[in-house]
Amino acid sequence: MKVFVVGGFVRDTLLGLTPKDKDFVIVGATEQDVQKMLDDGFQQVGADFPVFLHPETGDEYALARVERKTGVGYGGFTTETNGVSLEDDLRRRDLTINAMAMDPETGEIFDFFGGQHDLKNGVLRHVSVAFQEDPLRVLRVARFAARYGFDIAPETMELMFKIVKSGEMRELAAERVWVEFEKLMYEKDAARGLAALHLCNFLPSHMGVTPEIMAQFLGLMFRTSGVDGFNKLDGLNRLVAFFVHFHDFEDRFRMPTDVVRAVNLFNKVALTWMYFNTQTKERKVEFFNDIGLLNKQTSVFNSIQGALNWLACSGQMNNDQLISDMAKVMTVDCAAIAAGKKNGDQIKKDIFAARVAALD
Repeated sequence: MKVFVVGGFVRDTLLGLTPKDKDFVIVGATEQDVQKMLDDGFQQVGADFPVFLHPETGDEYALARVERKTGVGYGGFTTETNGVSLEDDLRRRDLTINAMAMDPETGEIFDFFGGQHDLKNGVLRHVSVAFQEDPLRVLRVARFAARYGFDIAPETMELMFKIVKSGEMRELAAERVWVEFEKLMYEKDAARGLAALHLCNFLPSHMGVTPEIMAQFLGLMFRTSGVDGFNKLDGLNRLVAFFVHFHDFEDRFRMPTDVVRAVNLFNKVALTWMYFNTQTKERKVEFFNDIGLLNKQTSVFNSIQGALNWLACSGQMNNDQLISDMAKVMTVDCAAIAAGKKNGDQIKKDIFAARVAALD
C-alpha cells in the first residue's frame, strides 16, 4: 500500500500558495488495509464510497479508483477500486493542474498529463474526454479561471460548450449549481469566470436569454466602472450587480434569501435613487420608509453599499446626497417622540414630520 498527496495541495504548493486542504490517494490497499484504517478510527464517507476521513485531521484518504458513467447528472457513476494505479486514478480528474500527485515522504511529483507545464503557462486543460461525464465541471473550470486568472484551453472550452448543449446540466440539483456559481463570484477575477460561462453558453442557456442579449447584459454591467471596478466589489455585491439585470432570477438559481433580499432592495433603491435629488423632502422620507431603510433593512442596505457605489460611478446617481440625507433622518429619536403618547397614528405622523424637518 502506498499513500500520495493529490490534487489541490500539489497544485497550490507548486504555485507557491498556501494549500487549504490536503487530500490523499491510497494505491494498492487490500481489504485488510481498509479494515485497519477503520479500526484506527477512520470514518468512511458513505457505505459504498471508498473515501475515509482521518480521525484527527479530517483529511480525506481515498482509495485509488476509476469511475464509469452509468446515468445522467452528478450521481450517475459506478466506482471501481481493484487494481487501479495512481495514473488511472489521476486520469479521471478534471484538469491537468489538478491531476498531479506528490510522495509525502520524498516530495517527488508524479505528473502524467503535463500539469506542471500548464501551471507554468497559465492554462486550464482537461485531462481526458471523461471530463464531460461530470457537467458540474463547467462551473468549476470557470471558477478556476476566476481564481488564478488562467486561460481555458480551446479544446476544453469546446467540451464545456458541448456539455451545455447536451442539456445535461439541467439534470443537476439547483443547489449544487448555485454553490459553484456563488464560489465563482467570490473569486479574485469573477469577471473572467463570468466571461468563460458566457463563452461556453452556460449563462445564456441557464438564464433563458440569447447569447446576444447576455452579451449586452455583461457589457452594460462591466461598462459601469470597468472589469476592475466590478472585481473590486465583494462577493455579495457582485451577485447583486449581476442579478439586477434579470427579473426571474429566483427561478434560475436556488439562492439563499439574503441574496434575494439584497437584489430586490437594490432594485427598489436604484429606481428612486436615479431621481433622488429632484424629490421633495416628504418623498425622500417616504422612500426611506418604503424600502425599510429606517428599521430592519438598514443592515441589508449597508451590505449592498458596494454595488450602489459601483452603480453611482456611471454618473446616474448621486451617492453622497442619499447617504447624507439618510444620516440626517436617522438622527431622529423616535423613542423620545413616542414617549408618553398612546395614539399610534399620531406617533407615526410626528416621527414623519421630525424626519422631514431633519432634512432642512
